[in-house]
Amino acid sequence: GEWEIAEEPLSLALTIFREMGDRLGEAETLMHLGILHRQKGNLDEAMDDLLTSLRRGRYAGPAGREKEKFRFGITNKRITAEAFYQLALVYEDYGNYKKAKTTLHKSETTLTDIAVTVGDFWELAKINNRSAAFYVRMAQRVLDKELKGKGGEDLEKAIEKNAQSYRLRRKIGDRIGFAKTREVAGSIYQMQGDWPRAEKSLRKARDIFS
Repeated sequence: GEWEIAEEPLSLALTIFREMGDRLGEAETLMHLGILHRQKGNLDEAMDDLLTSLRRGRYAGPAGREKEKFRFGITNKRITAEAFYQLALVYEDYGNYKKAKTTLHKSETTLTDIAVTVGDFWELAKINNRSAAFYVRMAQRVLDKELKGKGGEDLEKAIEKNAQSYRLRRKIGDRIGFAKTREVAGSIYQMQGDWPRAEKSLRKARDIFS
């Protein structure tokens, strides 16, 4: 089926990277396989892929000049940050919300470091928006009594993260990203019972996407 068609080239790439001893290529391919396995509902395989990806990235390192090592290091950190985020989603799917939060924070920290080092704020804005969506889901679980806790705290965290993403995306001119912050804002307003503002935010998002 479609999943097998998608998995075949990734498995081939993984074999080639392993034969070449390319740990960074292996780490990135394993990360993509982890995403694929999670989408298939194979959480155990997804977790194994993502944890292995993080281990491979930890021990990857190039030979060469300092400039090449620096670029390699930034690429490695980007792959690591994405692997952490995808792993957080797997923990969320398992219902291990505490582990999901701490793993998500590792992704945020890694991307913050990249932004400070090279001035790349695109991925930081993206993870802030993803974090906001995560905390909206957490707040909804408390509201639905699926999870014990204070939903208000999760909602406040969602507001904070979405505001950070909003400011960054306005600054860098990420129009599609801005629309995604409006989507999350709509969800936040819905949870607050502010239906007019929810509708306004969702309309803004729809208008940009269309």
